[in-house]
Amino acid sequence: MVVNTKQLVGLPVVTRGGVAVGKVAGFDIETETGRLTALRVKARGLVPGLLDQELLVAWNQVVEIAKDKVVVQDGVVPVGARVLASRPSPNA
Repeated sequence: MVVNTKQLVGLPVVTRGGVAVGKVAGFDIETETGRLTALRVKARGLVPGLLDQELLVAWNQVVEIAKDKVVVQDGVVPVGARVLASRPSPNA
């Protein structure tokens, strides 16, 4: 499958375990080799202080790029964020 910039930017990013990380905001390319080295992910604010910040996900942590999402290794999201994300919302 070939994915262009328009298709990749904006895709939801989730861990293998299903934790929503954010959305693809961009990517980094090594100019000497032409290889993609990292995805830039706009965080969803799973942890206070992460709101509106970009996470840099190394290319070797990307598990799959599908038409509707990007799947990354579970370790990309800090353990505390996984715990907070799994808790029910106080408004629920």
